[in-house]
Amino acid sequence: MSSFRKRSALSCLLIALLLNACIEAQLQSPAADRRVVLASPEAACETIGEFSRWYLLFGVLPLPWISDSPEFSTADNRSMRIQEKISWLDAAITLGGGWLLSLTRRTLELQSCEEHLAVVGAAERQAELQSQLDALMRGAGRVVLHLQDESIRSGRVVEISADEIVLERDDIPATPAAVFDRVTLKTGQVLEGKITNQTANSVVIDLGGRTRRLLKRDIARIDLSVAAGGTNAAQSADQMLHIPRAQIVRIALHQ
Repeated sequence: MSSFRKRSALSCLLIALLLNACIEAQLQSPAADRRVVLASPEAACETIGEFSRWYLLFGVLPLPWISDSPEFSTADNRSMRIQEKISWLDAAITLGGGWLLSLTRRTLELQSCEEHLAVVGAAERQAELQSQLDALMRGAGRVVLHLQDESIRSGRVVEISADEIVLERDDIPATPAAVFDRVTLKTGQVLEGKITNQTANSVVIDLGGRTRRLLKRDIARIDLSVAAGGTNAAQSADQMLHIPRAQIVRIALHQ
């Protein structure tokens, strides 16, 4: 009979150990969009909550269905610490129930610490680096963009958005400004063209396919090499280049 009891006790112990091997514990953040940092040993912490853990077989077999499941929140990116202790109630339950039921109780303290640490994920880090690069491009005198098609575009950054970069190109040859001569007559009439000949008494001006001889006594004013006013809209539009960010392979900055 005694051997049967010993075998039964041993069998119960083995079953308990097998059940314990099927149980796992997880330490995780309370929500998918929040991250928790564990405190260093030197951090000053304060207790913000306590919860109990129950075990059978003197701590071998956890009892999760009667243990507490705490909810907590953190503020200002404070780090956290979980510390196990044995309170007077834990000791009383362990001493009283341990002899009869092999029951054990322990208390876990949840502490909030003075370390203000920010956990940055890959997406946040990429966004931060992108923001820093955008600031550098805005302040740079000249930006060179290497594109996926192996072409290169350079110029000054005019606008930056999440999808594209607007570049004022400096790799377009400048178009020489139109220059002409202006003759203002005493009657108020203004003639613009190219003066091809001039004598003491007259001026010959080419008006674009036809010439006209003017007497100097009829002229109120002559302006030579006058630059044409206004801007070339087509050339201005060509200088503004909208480049999708997805096409950019490398960026070089020049002051």
